[in-house]
Amino acid sequence: GTGYGCWQPYASSMDFKKLNFSQIDAVVELSQIGMAHHDEQTQKLDRTIYAHYERNGNPTMRARNADMIEFAQWIAGNISTEQSMGYEVQAANSSALPGTPPSSYWSFLNAASREIPGIVFSDHAEAYRNRFYHSVFDSYYNSLNVEQICMTATMYARLLYGLALDDRNATRMARLINADCLLVEQLLECLLLDRSCDLVSHVAPSARDASPSQYTGVYQIIEDDDIDGVSKFVFRFVANLTRKTASTTFGTCSSNLDCAGKGYVCGGTSHGQFCMDSKTYFHSAVDTNLEFDYDSKRWSVRDNASTLVFAESMWNKNIGTRFYEKESEQTQFVMFGSGILMLALNMLLTWRFHIYCKLKFPSL
Repeated sequence: GTGYGCWQPYASSMDFKKLNFSQIDAVVELSQIGMAHHDEQTQKLDRTIYAHYERNGNPTMRARNADMIEFAQWIAGNISTEQSMGYEVQAANSSALPGTPPSSYWSFLNAASREIPGIVFSDHAEAYRNRFYHSVFDSYYNSLNVEQICMTATMYARLLYGLALDDRNATRMARLINADCLLVEQLLECLLLDRSCDLVSHVAPSARDASPSQYTGVYQIIEDDDIDGVSKFVFRFVANLTRKTASTTFGTCSSNLDCAGKGYVCGGTSHGQFCMDSKTYFHSAVDTNLEFDYDSKRWSVRDNASTLVFAESMWNKNIGTRFYEKESEQTQFVMFGSGILMLALNMLLTWRFHIYCKLKFPSL
């Protein structure tokens, strides 16, 4: 009745089965939005966000996508004027693009029986700007632009507000809907530089880490109580932001199990952790074309998989590495010359041995 998950197949919550796709008008998703482009010729910072959309769709879907992109461009123009700072949204119209980049929007397209309009915002028109995306080398210092992230948060909030209420009053939006740039900067520092900051310490103390890694890791089946690090902090932070009643909590908690029986989740505030009436969930970050065999404890690709599978190698516990130092150019030339010399010497010896055999054994 509560929809609080099952073990085989593992799911932390079954509430996703309650989704009514007929009630979803459109999907608007944020992908990578943090990197601004520095123009070498003009020496200016280009803060452009690209709206990706599906190319194949019925006329209604295409018209809805075009309307949402045009609305986002209008909002971005207003924000640029308000902030006296360059900022814009462009449609990702390159013919090299098949549609939207890998995103949660794909799940809606695959699961729904109808074509749901949707756009995915990113900081790249085609190839990723962040060369270190999802690697141990991804960091706060990879040309992240706080102003671009903050303005995109404002644009996103205004866009959702306008689409939901069919309200395109620029004056009201400018007065009521603006991202807290100080909070944005604080979140960036806590998530990317020092996870032992005050915000993490209050919201999710067990997630503290003075030197966090941005490596996404290998997926494992872990119960919600055992999930830690960034995932736990984000869960508790989002639970607090999205709870139904902003001023009401339902007792203290240290884990989701403390609240699950009441139909709540354990969220975090600057004053500690409390049970909250929020629909916040952990989501298994694994390709839907993969399935797990609980008996053999191995992953496999579904027989009916018809698309590319995004996965990582299965690592053994005793995995290791070997490093070889690259030889200098001088050493390589010496080895190459030695190889030629040895070849010539072998050819000479073979020729001399052939002559000797003919003289010694003329009958052969």
